[in-house]
Amino acid sequence: MLGNRKNIIIILLMCLLLAGCQEKGPTVTEMLDSGDYEAAIISMQKMIDKGENIGEAYRGIGIAYWELGEYQKARAAFEHALANGAKETGIICNFIGVCDLQLGHIQSAGQWFERGLAKEDNAPELTQEMEFNQIVALEKAGDFEGAKEKLAIYVVKYPDDADAKKEADFLETR
Repeated sequence: MLGNRKNIIIILLMCLLLAGCQEKGPTVTEMLDSGDYEAAIISMQKMIDKGENIGEAYRGIGIAYWELGEYQKARAAFEHALANGAKETGIICNFIGVCDLQLGHIQSAGQWFERGLAKEDNAPELTQEMEFNQIVALEKAGDFEGAKEKLAIYVVKYPDDADAKKEADFLETR
């Protein structure tokens, strides 16, 4: 599920588009969608420098760095987004949680997934992804029993998830 980025990216791109984060030429949304992350970062930094849509611009920078695998920079950008008026959504919570997983901050990752799951406006796919990510966080923390318990609930809820079946096989060896 950590790799299930397309649905989340599409949702975020729509949010950025609705927020009007664009300049002349390709929009930031188009840059992110086409994978031109460096140009998107430059464009959004210009918006921040002008004082325009600062929270949304930092969120976009976070997405770009996340896509580039620069999780420390992505996490910092998401934190700046929240500090500058971006709404704390399940999407941002999931992004920060995944960044923390990648950076080895397992306990914090789990807390961000919990925060994200508490949001009421999550798409079903996002909820599923965060529930799976919680299992991964428990596993990385060495809490195999906790991971098994959450996974048992998860597979009942999402019986067709092939990743969950692999995870269940793995956890049986622990």
